[in-house]
Amino acid sequence: MSSMKRQLSEVSKQAITETFALFDSDRDGKVSKKEIGAMMRSLGYLTCSEELDDILHRLDSDGNGYIDYQEFEDFAIKINMVKKDTLEDPDFRAAFDMLDRNKDGFIDQSELKYFMKQFGDKNAEDDSLETIIDADKDGDGKINYSEYAQHMKGKI
Repeated sequence: MSSMKRQLSEVSKQAITETFALFDSDRDGKVSKKEIGAMMRSLGYLTCSEELDDILHRLDSDGNGYIDYQEFEDFAIKINMVKKDTLEDPDFRAAFDMLDRNKDGFIDQSELKYFMKQFGDKNAEDDSLETIIDADKDGDGKINYSEYAQHMKGKI
């Protein structure tokens, strides 16, 4: 797997790091079974304890009961989480649609703040506003799909 890691661009590494941070809600550098469960619930999946154990077991290569960054990166590479053309990626569109809770075709600050709070972001108010300001290119105070894709493409 080391040859694949060397081929990752800095942008791809950043995308993996940011995704890992979404799972690692307590920011301790590892993802617990509880954090996996919270992430799955926020994505609309109800998983039982046995399913969470299975996920943890499959990703926890050193058997310490947690998924560390390196294990997460290995998994992200294995499943091709990082893609070059995010604008045309159906999974990328699905992520936007998940954030667009009221299905109006835009992500506003309240939707983004809700999502960030679900992942344990204690600064969701400020972080959501900062993200809106960074991504909102037309100045309407919300993010459309094109703005979202361009913003995220710069992070992947």
